[in-house]
Amino acid sequence: MKSNRAGLLSVGLAAGFALAGCSAAASSAPSASSASSALSVAAGSTAGSVPPAAPASSPTSAARPGLAAATAIVNALGGTVAAGAPTLVLDADPITDQAGAYVQYGDWQVAWNSHGTLRWVFVTAATSASQSRPQTEIAARVEATEKALGLSLGSPETLTYDGSAGDWEADWTRKIDGVTARGDGSAIVLLPDGTFNSYRYSESATAPKPATLLPEAQARAAFQTCRTSAAGAAKSETCTAQLVWLRPVTASPDQPLQLCWEVTYTWKQGDQGSATYQDFDAGTGTLVDSGAAS
Repeated sequence: MKSNRAGLLSVGLAAGFALAGCSAAASSAPSASSASSALSVAAGSTAGSVPPAAPASSPTSAARPGLAAATAIVNALGGTVAAGAPTLVLDADPITDQAGAYVQYGDWQVAWNSHGTLRWVFVTAATSASQSRPQTEIAARVEATEKALGLSLGSPETLTYDGSAGDWEADWTRKIDGVTARGDGSAIVLLPDGTFNSYRYSESATAPKPATLLPEAQARAAFQTCRTSAAGAAKSETCTAQLVWLRPVTASPDQPLQLCWEVTYTWKQGDQGSATYQDFDAGTGTLVDSGAAS
């Protein structure tokens, strides 16, 4: 789920110009709590200070997130906004038209989805004051940033540095009833020295969960060449199966995720090997996708 910093920047610039697949189940969306503590995790901020503001609304709050909530997040991230900076408050994302709440406050942009979950935070003026810091320091910055955003994500699944993009990215995959939702989740992007750049959260719609789940053994059997070799065999073969929420590669981007058994066959012989997968509808066993495993 590596970020596209240029893409995020284009969203920021566009908003700036505005100023001048297998089911529906309980999901583990990031929880948002108060973000009013002045935790300085950013460097190289815009001149001028943001006046104190009320804590950000939680997802369960009846109050609609707005300027006060966005200001609290900027404060918590150690950000600043010049006095008299242009401000824009909308009830939908100006780029995607997704319903919710959108605030642009100076160089900062904050958006929530229609049920109040923080969807993204982005600062267009972020600059790195130094070379990349060690990963242990960046990990601490990620944890501080998470707290400043009022999120409870835990340790990231991955924390990687992209030299070409010039940023660190921490990623968390969204889970639905403990099952991975492929392509959904959260990401925090920091500049090389740990300066905050962006946060994003994606959450796709899901198709109805099957009333009866296809047994794992039947899913494995549906992948006819999938097998596990005997111990000590010259050709090492492994067949595994896991439940995943996914959208088939050929499906349209707005198609709901569907619950599937993903069966993966891996073989290795000497220095040769490969891995392939087949995705089967978790209710009917119908093949919905297949290809080489990454």
